[in-house]
Amino acid sequence: MTLDTDASITAAFTYDIAHQVRVDDGSSNYYPSIQSAYDAAAENGVIRLWATTYNESLSCSRPVTITLQGGYDSNYSTLIGEPVLNGALTVTDGTLILDGFSIR
Repeated sequence: MTLDTDASITAAFTYDIAHQVRVDDGSSNYYPSIQSAYDAAAENGVIRLWATTYNESLSCSRPVTITLQGGYDSNYSTLIGEPVLNGALTVTDGTLILDGFSIR
C-alpha cells in the first residue's frame, strides 16, 4: 500500500488461539487449550506452549508422564518468555513435568 496524502488506516488483528498449544508426538498436532492437548497427548508426550497467559484450569488425571514446555514464539522456534496458567492445576494421577511454566 502506498499513501501519497494524509490518510486514516484501520487494522484488525485476530489472535490465533487454535495454534497456541502444540503436542510434539511426531505429527505436531495443535490445540486451543492446555487441557485439550493434555487429553490427547501420549505417554511421555511434550506439550509446547506459546509465551502467553492461559485462562483455564488444568486437571491431570491420566496415568501418563507429560511435560509442559513453554515460552515459545508463534512458530515454536524460539523461547521468548514464559507461559502462565491463570487458573487451578490439579494432578490426581500420573506425572506432570513443568519446564519454563508459571501458575497464578
